[in-house]
Amino acid sequence: MLINQLKELANHNINALVAVCIWILTVYIFYSLLNQTRENFKQQMLHHLKNYRLQLEDKNKEIKEKNIRINKLENMIITSSKGGKKK
Repeated sequence: MLINQLKELANHNINALVAVCIWILTVYIFYSLLNQTRENFKQQMLHHLKNYRLQLEDKNKEIKEKNIRINKLENMIITSSKGGKKK
Protein backbone atom coordinates (compact mmCIF):
# COMPACT_ATOMS: atom_id res chain seq x y z
CA MET A 1 0.00 0.00 0.00
CA LEU A 2 2.83 2.41 0.80
CA ILE A 3 4.48 1.54 -2.49
CA ASN A 4 1.27 2.33 -4.40
CA GLN A 5 0.97 5.68 -2.62
CA LEU A 6 4.59 6.51 -3.47
CA LYS A 7 4.00 5.57 -7.13
CA GLU A 8 0.87 7.72 -7.23
CA LEU A 9 2.73 10.62 -5.61
CA ALA A 10 5.58 10.22 -8.10
CA ASN A 11 3.08 10.24 -10.99
CA HIS A 12 1.52 13.45 -9.64
CA ASN A 13 4.96 15.02 -9.31
CA ILE A 14 5.90 14.00 -12.85
CA ASN A 15 2.61 15.38 -14.19
CA ALA A 16 3.19 18.63 -12.29
CA LEU A 17 6.75 18.83 -13.60
CA VAL A 18 5.55 18.24 -17.17
CA ALA A 19 2.86 20.91 -16.74
CA VAL A 20 5.41 23.42 -15.43
CA CYS A 21 7.81 22.61 -18.30
CA ILE A 22 5.02 23.07 -20.86
CA TRP A 23 4.04 26.38 -19.23
CA ILE A 24 7.66 27.61 -19.26
CA LEU A 25 8.04 26.55 -22.90
CA THR A 26 4.80 28.33 -23.82
CA VAL A 27 5.90 31.53 -22.09
CA TYR A 28 9.28 31.34 -23.83
CA ILE A 29 7.66 30.86 -27.25
CA PHE A 30 5.28 33.80 -26.75
CA TYR A 31 8.12 35.98 -25.46
CA SER A 32 10.24 35.08 -28.51
CA LEU A 33 7.34 35.86 -30.84
CA LEU A 34 6.75 39.17 -29.08
CA ASN A 35 10.40 40.13 -29.44
CA GLN A 36 10.40 39.13 -33.12
CA THR A 37 7.21 41.10 -33.73
CA ARG A 38 8.66 44.11 -31.93
CA GLU A 39 11.86 43.89 -34.00
CA ASN A 40 9.88 43.59 -37.24
CA PHE A 41 7.78 46.59 -36.22
CA LYS A 42 10.92 48.64 -35.54
CA GLN A 43 12.38 47.72 -38.92
CA GLN A 44 9.14 48.61 -40.72
CA MET A 45 8.88 51.94 -38.91
CA LEU A 46 12.49 52.79 -39.75
CA HIS A 47 11.81 51.92 -43.39
CA HIS A 48 8.67 54.11 -43.48
CA LEU A 49 10.48 56.98 -41.78
CA LYS A 50 13.34 56.82 -44.28
CA ASN A 51 10.86 56.86 -47.16
CA TYR A 52 9.01 59.77 -45.58
CA ARG A 53 12.28 61.67 -45.15
CA LEU A 54 13.12 61.10 -48.83
CA GLN A 55 9.68 62.38 -49.84
CA LEU A 56 10.13 65.47 -47.68
CA GLU A 57 13.57 66.08 -49.15
CA ASP A 58 12.11 65.84 -52.67
CA LYS A 59 9.32 68.27 -51.77
CA ASN A 60 11.84 70.59 -50.12
CA LYS A 61 13.93 70.52 -53.29
CA GLU A 62 10.85 71.36 -55.38
CA ILE A 63 9.97 74.23 -53.04
CA LYS A 64 13.52 75.60 -53.23
CA GLU A 65 13.42 75.43 -57.03
CA LYS A 66 10.06 77.24 -57.08
CA ASN A 67 11.41 79.89 -54.70
CA ILE A 68 14.40 80.42 -56.99
CA ARG A 69 12.05 80.88 -59.97
CA ILE A 70 9.88 83.29 -57.98
CA ASN A 71 12.95 85.29 -56.94
CA LYS A 72 14.10 85.46 -60.56
CA LEU A 73 10.68 86.68 -61.66
CA GLU A 74 10.62 89.26 -58.86
CA ASN A 75 14.07 90.49 -59.89
CA MET A 76 13.00 90.67 -63.54
CA ILE A 77 9.95 92.70 -62.56
CA ILE A 78 11.91 95.00 -60.26
CA THR A 79 14.76 95.60 -62.72
CA SER A 80 12.64 95.88 -65.85
CA SER A 81 11.66 99.31 -67.05
CA LYS A 82 8.40 100.44 -65.64
CA GLY A 83 5.53 99.98 -67.98
CA GLY A 84 3.00 102.60 -68.63
CA LYS A 85 2.50 105.45 -71.04
CA LYS A 86 5.45 106.37 -73.17
CA LYS A 87 6.01 109.98 -74.07
